[in-house]
Amino acid sequence: MLDIFNPNNWPLLPPHEFKIYGDDNAQTWCTVDEEDYHFLIQWRWGWKTPNKKNQGNRVPKPYMCRKFETQIESPYKAGGTYINPETGREVRHRKPRLQQDLMLHIVVMRRTGIIPPDEHHHIVDHLDGDQTNCRRFNLRWATSGMNRNNLLGKAAKEMQA
Repeated sequence: MLDIFNPNNWPLLPPHEFKIYGDDNAQTWCTVDEEDYHFLIQWRWGWKTPNKKNQGNRVPKPYMCRKFETQIESPYKAGGTYINPETGREVRHRKPRLQQDLMLHIVVMRRTGIIPPDEHHHIVDHLDGDQTNCRRFNLRWATSGMNRNNLLGKAAKEMQA
């Protein structure tokens, strides 16, 4: 007789996927681990296609990233207010800023605490070749040659064998 009150007889739930969405319609996302999910949801993420020319039939795949600004020191103006010579009004000067893209898979890899073995390993590679799978077990530091050889996710198959 099946005892429905015994938890050992309950069907197992599928593992929960933690998704970071890349658009407002929740149609595209990247999958991350739970420990990274709670850190990453504090920002708005979007998709960016790398500025690489098409090489043959290969089209560059988009990556999930977020834009952020950093203030840079300008040797010309120190910030604060100044008098505009044309209008004679006091104008508040904004410090110069530099806008950069921060890619999600690089943030996840830096949060693991694994440092690159040397200066040539500066690219974060997805082992299965899927840019939407940003779980920790799927990422590694790689050289540009290792990344180029792993376009179709060959590294994940080699590690399983």
